Amino acid sequence: MRLPVLTCLIMLGGLCGGAPQALAGTKVLVTTRNYDIAGATGSALVEAMNRKGPKHGFMTRAIADTGYVVNWKVDVDRTDGVCRLRGADGTMELTYTFPRLASPPKPELE
Repeated sequence: MRLPVLTCLIMLGGLCGGAPQALAGTKVLVTTRNYDIAGATGSALVEAMNRKGPKHGFMTRAIADTGYVVNWKVDVDRTDGVCRLRGADGTMELTYTFPRLASPPKPELE
């Protein structure tokens, strides 16, 4: 319950003119991962992606995937029964997963 309340307070602070301070510590970290596939035909490549791709649900796999994690570091000051947001630093970690050909493609596939 506290996390949604803090998130709303941060958003309100940004809308009420505190945006330059709130955005000062924002970071985005991007990571790209690959998994190797091989095949002589287009359908063989699709089968390899279905076999080796990232998990998507319980029994299925996806061709590619995007994952993210958001972390907040919030500095709140409480004086005289009033809470004030002194600072907020946010970090968003994005992870992209794509297939990669294990060997150069044959001319028929290009």
